[in-house]
Amino acid sequence: SDNNDNWEGGCTAVTKQFSNGHRVVGRNMDLNISNKCAYIVHTACDGKYKTIGTSYTFRDYSPDYEVARRDGISDEFSRILPFCCDDILNEKGLFVEVNMRNAECWPAGQDKFACSGTNPNSKQRVYMFGVSRYIAENCATVEEAVEYVKTLNVYSKDRYWNYCFMLADATGRYGILEIAQNKLFWNEGQQAQTNFYVTPELNAIQEYKIGLGRYNTVMDGIGNVKTEEDMLNLMKRVNYYNYI
Repeated sequence: SDNNDNWEGGCTAVTKQFSNGHRVVGRNMDLNISNKCAYIVHTACDGKYKTIGTSYTFRDYSPDYEVARRDGISDEFSRILPFCCDDILNEKGLFVEVNMRNAECWPAGQDKFACSGTNPNSKQRVYMFGVSRYIAENCATVEEAVEYVKTLNVYSKDRYWNYCFMLADATGRYGILEIAQNKLFWNEGQQAQTNFYVTPELNAIQEYKIGLGRYNTVMDGIGNVKTEEDMLNLMKRVNYYNYI
């Protein structure tokens, strides 16, 4: 059905510029991992932009609350923690939001979205989940980010784990960057994303429109969002438990 949201929850993001010139992003990290730890990650590396981001959905590594309270953060996880950020904002006002597409890759025809590498001639090979970190530390604007990712050789994990990115910057520019089939697809002015491909040629061949119901909800409601509280209430309306 068009309301294909009965799938472990899911992520929703939408952006809007208010009348005072401020740009706000509404974000719903709606995953069934309530026993996992959440982190706020700050970076300040020489020659890179300072960043702040959230990390709590990397299922293969995130320890649960009880273990972290008892033993602290494991050495293995602490080493990779800065690279596991779902969403990142840098000091120049460039925001990057990460959104999964892996559910579209699991059914029959899973290789349709496989990504072994977008730029084999690049000296820098980057796992798709780490793209947000590279963008935030090296780019000041959406324009820079889109061009920068073209220089990387981006790949997905075991064909199944694809990610896409909402970008928004202090100049007012925004859109959705999708990566699949060893190619980059930039959707200028795309205001929201959930868990399905919005790029027309990818959208046409996917079997499931995971999150289409949530997408329709935020697009129907974003016109009435005038304040930060309005945005928060809109995100509450697309909570996973409203769909089961």
